[in-house]
Amino acid sequence: MSDDEMPVETTAEPSGSVMVHRPFFWGALTIMLIWVAVLFIGVFAETHFRAEIAGDQVEIPVVWGIGLLAFLATWVVAVHSFKVRG
Repeated sequence: MSDDEMPVETTAEPSGSVMVHRPFFWGALTIMLIWVAVLFIGVFAETHFRAEIAGDQVEIPVVWGIGLLAFLATWVVAVHSFKVRG
């Protein structure tokens, strides 16, 4: 075989930044975006959840419900992104 026909060995290193290929990077980015969305809703949303209980009306800002769901989503993303892999 001549030098032109020799196979070229490539490394398994991904192109670009190695940080982008790590699960904790995407987990942290996802959690950050979840809470930025909650902040956006809290600042710009003007809607309230209205409930009538015993003749009285109760208004609860929607961001409370969104915040609860964001907390649960953060927990799920953190468990799956930051778990120790063997």
